[in-house]
Amino acid sequence: MDSTLAAATAPIFTEDPYSPAHLAEPYGLFERMRDAGPVVLLKEHDVLAVTRFDECKEVLEDYRTFISGAGAGPRNLHREPSWRAQGIMESDPPIHTQMRHAIAGV
Repeated sequence: MDSTLAAATAPIFTEDPYSPAHLAEPYGLFERMRDAGPVVLLKEHDVLAVTRFDECKEVLEDYRTFISGAGAGPRNLHREPSWRAQGIMESDPPIHTQMRHAIAGV
């Protein structure tokens, strides 16, 4: 996936996935996001959301382009402090690999 192209061509999605209504019942929202495209721009938070399995898999496997060490949500942990210690979701290899091996048997 060309991340620059995705950002430039992503449909703008105006619904807020973090609203209380969507947090309580997200499945209709997820369907609308997938229908809008494989990547959408969440206008409320000015971040891209990847909505479909194949594209999510591609992003998760390309840690050099799509780093997790800056956070796995709308907050950029390189610019803003985290409210908790960073865990496996907010880490990149080799730290992520070490954490994954440590919890793999659990």
